[in-house]
Amino acid sequence: MVANRGFDVRDSKSRDLLLEATETLLTKEGGHAISARRVADQAGLKPQLVHYYFRSMEDLLIATFDRATEQYMALHDEALASPHPLHAIWRLNHVNRSDTSRNIEFVALGNRHERLRERMLAAGEHFRALQIKAVEEALEKAPVKSHYSAAGIAMMIAAVARTIVMENRLGISLAHADLCELMETMLDEIEPNGAATNI
Repeated sequence: MVANRGFDVRDSKSRDLLLEATETLLTKEGGHAISARRVADQAGLKPQLVHYYFRSMEDLLIATFDRATEQYMALHDEALASPHPLHAIWRLNHVNRSDTSRNIEFVALGNRHERLRERMLAAGEHFRALQIKAVEEALEKAPVKSHYSAAGIAMMIAAVARTIVMENRLGISLAHADLCELMETMLDEIEPNGAATNI
């Protein structure tokens, strides 16, 4: 086995390939597909390199989650900076389905890996707090006073997007178009002309 001397390395092409491979397997095949051999094969590297860069498979999963979170944060910041942030957050979570699908796999893995679950809890609450603040600000600017709860709207955006992705994976699509139209209508009440928002 390769000597364990790469744990603190962060700028290695091989390490990046392993993280990309883990993310690809999570998205396409799910958490059950993650093993040192499968990740290495997907990356085109030797399995020993997984253990060279990561003390455990949980460390590999945490590093993959951290990398995905950084990428999502950039898109999330862009969405929040848009003229219609609620529509942009909805598009980000609904249209960007591969990210949502991967996150569902992380949730399943978090049930088995405590440190990963703790990392996900911190990230999830951070994003939720930012989204609630964005909804509060949008409600203050809304042309018509709304009775909607900011926290409820933020949660609904995330929950609806996640449900659609989970059901699509099973082949269920009945009523999805109606639900998306309902979401768009609600968001249009708060952010008129936001339906054309791009992210």
